[in-house]
Amino acid sequence: MFHSNVQGARNSSAVRDYISKYGDFVEWGEFQPDGRSRFSSDKTDEVYAVALAGQDKGMALNIIKRGDSRSFIIHYDKLSSNLVRIFQKPPEPYVARFKQFERVPSFLTHWADTNVTGPGNRPHRPMSIIIEGPSRTGKTCWARSLNSQAHNYYAGHIDLAHHSDDAWYNVIDDVNPQFLKHWKEFLGAQRDWSSNCKYAKPRKIKGGIPTIVLCNPGLNSSYDIYLSAPDRQDLLNWTKQNAHFSSCNNLSLHSQTKSRHQLSKKSKNWTATIEFPLSCTLSIS
Repeated sequence: MFHSNVQGARNSSAVRDYISKYGDFVEWGEFQPDGRSRFSSDKTDEVYAVALAGQDKGMALNIIKRGDSRSFIIHYDKLSSNLVRIFQKPPEPYVARFKQFERVPSFLTHWADTNVTGPGNRPHRPMSIIIEGPSRTGKTCWARSLNSQAHNYYAGHIDLAHHSDDAWYNVIDDVNPQFLKHWKEFLGAQRDWSSNCKYAKPRKIKGGIPTIVLCNPGLNSSYDIYLSAPDRQDLLNWTKQNAHFSSCNNLSLHSQTKSRHQLSKKSKNWTATIEFPLSCTLSIS
């Protein structure tokens, strides 16, 4: 029988299995599996299984380099990037240093009691808040202490890599207004939205939680100044409907910590108080 379509086999093991599947075949010589045989595939799978069981990215790369040098050379960038994500350690849980605040204005306390709650008690569309004040006045400490284990914290820029859909609220700290991505999604407590941050894959965000924006006075950092521009009146009006504006310059913080000095066999506690002489005001219009 003449067959004109003669090609080199990509996988000799697969061709052999196809020819012999009905049992009626003649074999001559010693069969030599190629590099893409099932045996080779099983061996490669074992290499990657051992790599995944390694302690860190460096160990995994060394295992792949020895066991699958071809992929190590050709796909190094992709392997390296994937292993960074695979072996990425979860962020350390935040521990609030200050847990008591004496000079928190009643409107901030009322806002927190109303909006920073669990899913069962939270308003369907909670209000967010923008707090502006000088540095080192306790804004961040207060915001993160409301529920230290159930909030998303973003400082400097928005990175949703560790965003938790189980959080009660978001804290956006020192992100200049012109660089705040997803303005309406965060401040409007919108639900089921998709992220679109630069250099990051889009992801679905559950949302529906309030956001605390913390900023300093100044031309580039103040949200009040940014929104007062004539060409941003529509955004200003929208923001006023979804967030309160607060100018806060005074919080008194209390911290209960272990004393460094052992006065007896039993360590004693002491209270550190930080006082600020200014005041807080709320602006709602």
